[in-house]
Amino acid sequence: MHMRAYLLRKAVGMVVTVLLVSAISFFVLQVVPGDPAQVILGTEASPEALEDLRRQLGLDRPLGPRYWAWLKGLLRGDLGESLRYQRPVLELLGERLPVTLVLTFAAVVLAMTAALPVALLAARHAGTPVDLLVVLVSQLGLALPPFWIGLLLIILFSLKLGWLPPGGYALPGDGTVLSYLVLPALALSIPLAAHLVWILRQSILEVIEREFIRTARAKGLPENLVYYRHALRNALIPAMTVLGIHMGALLGGSIIIEQIFSLPGLGRLILFAVYNRDWPLLQGGVVFMAAAVVLVNFVTDLVYGLLDPRISVSDT
Repeated sequence: MHMRAYLLRKAVGMVVTVLLVSAISFFVLQVVPGDPAQVILGTEASPEALEDLRRQLGLDRPLGPRYWAWLKGLLRGDLGESLRYQRPVLELLGERLPVTLVLTFAAVVLAMTAALPVALLAARHAGTPVDLLVVLVSQLGLALPPFWIGLLLIILFSLKLGWLPPGGYALPGDGTVLSYLVLPALALSIPLAAHLVWILRQSILEVIEREFIRTARAKGLPENLVYYRHALRNALIPAMTVLGIHMGALLGGSIIIEQIFSLPGLGRLILFAVYNRDWPLLQGGVVFMAAAVVLVNFVTDLVYGLLDPRISVSDT
């Protein structure tokens, strides 16, 4: 299968997935208790005012036509207007997206930076106390939820030591902006790093027994070169699968972390949309997140071919 056909098939799959998510989320949100008109006008509003606002919002129309109207707007890039903020949903999402992207990227970089040398260390000393310690610590990291890690980091580094702010956010031009991202990025990266260490260690131990590794050693290549150039490159392929899955989880899991650290990201915006019964904003946020996860998975598939040329697009 040629690259063009592969990309077309993947693109069609991405569109179908996002459309299915949009349909499911739209109809689910419509049956959730709560009246958006009541939220906007308050509990003291008259029945006439509530009915008039429901008519303006289109809430008096059947679900089918309402979804079709929303879907046509989605295809034009119009996700509607927030009931709470009275602003276009896409504009609100665009304002909050950079914070979540930077947070997710920082968490992935920290996790990969920590996981690669630790996994190599464990694999090269398999069966020794060093390996056992790495396995135990990685299991502990997998068992700890990010929000709990975040609370511990705030207690230690903010309240006890006073090194970093416990929450909030600075403007991008502010020199202190990175200090507000260190703790939340650490909270998200620790479970991811633990999972990557576990996967990479197992993968390296499997790769190191293959014929091409024995051939490399027979040629007299240094052991460091055998591990870093040959074993690690092939062991990264399973890790990329885990990383692609976790990227979607990080985007979704950032909701709690952004709330704990008071970060103005996508997750916190969507959480406030739930609190305020802001269905257009919540619907747009869900579809936006789904599209981001699908795109990440698509990029992950392409990275497979870069890591191992033997994996062709036709096999992906």
